Amino acid sequence: MEELTRAAWRGHALRREIDAHDAAGAGRATAQRPRPDALPVRQIASGPTRETALAAFARELRFPPHTGRNLDALADALRETARDPFALVWHVDPSLPARDADRIAEVLGFVEEEATSRAGRTHEPTVAHHPGNDDRAATGASTRSRPRFRVVVVRP
Repeated sequence: MEELTRAAWRGHALRREIDAHDAAGAGRATAQRPRPDALPVRQIASGPTRETALAAFARELRFPPHTGRNLDALADALRETARDPFALVWHVDPSLPARDADRIAEVLGFVEEEATSRAGRTHEPTVAHHPGNDDRAATGASTRSRPRFRVVVVRP
C-alpha cells in the first residue's frame, strides 16, 4: 500500500495514467497514452466521518446491499471485490479523524497483502481487462506477475 500526500499524488505515475485515460475518453490529445496492461482504477473520496467513508466504499465499489457498515464488513467485501484486478485510490477527507483514517487504511493494506499473496500462491497471470481487448494474444498484453489489487491512500 502506498500512502501519499495530495502534493505527491499530483505527480504520481498512476495519476498521470488516470489523466491520460480520462483525456483519451474525452477525445483530447495527451502526451502520455494509457498502458494497455494498466489496472482499472477506482477512486473513492471519503466523507468526514467513519460512517460516510464506509458508505462511500460501499457505493463506489458496489458492495451488496446486505454489507454491514463496519471495518470487518469492509474487509470482507473488499476481499470479494479484490478478486478482480484493479487499483483503488482512496482520497482521505481532511475532516476524517486520523484514528479512523488509520484504521480504514490498515484494513485496505491488509486486504491488499492478502490479495497479493493469494495471486502469488496460484501463479495465475494478472492481466487487466480492457473493453475491446478480450484476446490476450491479439493485444500483446503482458502476463508478468504484478499485483492484482493495488491500494493508494492519498492523505491531506
